[in-house]
Amino acid sequence: MPPAIPMSGAAPLEHPVSGVDGPARVNAPLGVGPATPEPEVDDPKLLRLVRVNLDVGTIWRSRVTDVLVNASVEAGRKRGLSGSFHAGVIVAPDRDLVAVTEFPIGAGVVARGWARRRPLSGSVGLSAGVLVHRASTEGGVLHRVDPDLRLPLRFTWTPGKVGLSLGIVQGYSVRSRTYERRGVPVWSRIPYRIGLMIGLHFDAGAGKAKPRRSDGTRRTR
Repeated sequence: MPPAIPMSGAAPLEHPVSGVDGPARVNAPLGVGPATPEPEVDDPKLLRLVRVNLDVGTIWRSRVTDVLVNASVEAGRKRGLSGSFHAGVIVAPDRDLVAVTEFPIGAGVVARGWARRRPLSGSVGLSAGVLVHRASTEGGVLHRVDPDLRLPLRFTWTPGKVGLSLGIVQGYSVRSRTYERRGVPVWSRIPYRIGLMIGLHFDAGAGKAKPRRSDGTRRTR
């Protein structure tokens, strides 16, 4: 018959005594090991991001709807402020008597924020530049340059390096443009414009952030 287990021996797992409430206790014969380090996460406020936007849409400055194709580059913080540069082309469809093409060009800043645990972001920007106006009329080709301000509002979905975007772009080019023929206006636009844009954007990292722990404290070396 095998020897009985001595009563003084310590079991690896002691259950609470019958009739006494309490949690189970685990004996650690080798002592308690080192604490498990908390996972490190990237701080989106420190991450750098370069984003390229390609958009197409329509804008309204009068009863006629114009077509806008725009490209822009944003470089800076993934969450926070970034610098931006944009260039586009506006094509007016009423080209029977006056063929007008305009080119908005400018630079500014963008403030971007991200949703928690979802690849959704939103941004608002402000830029200043010029609106190059080109008109082909019976008397020849005219070129004019006006100061131009833009206020773009953009919502994006970015599951990877490429995402979709929806934007509302407001602009103001200081002065109206009107062309007449025999005293009758044949082409006219007001300085204020608003447009609805859809497009693609491409993201590329431009630097790594200093890691921080999940409790919000940054790790020091």
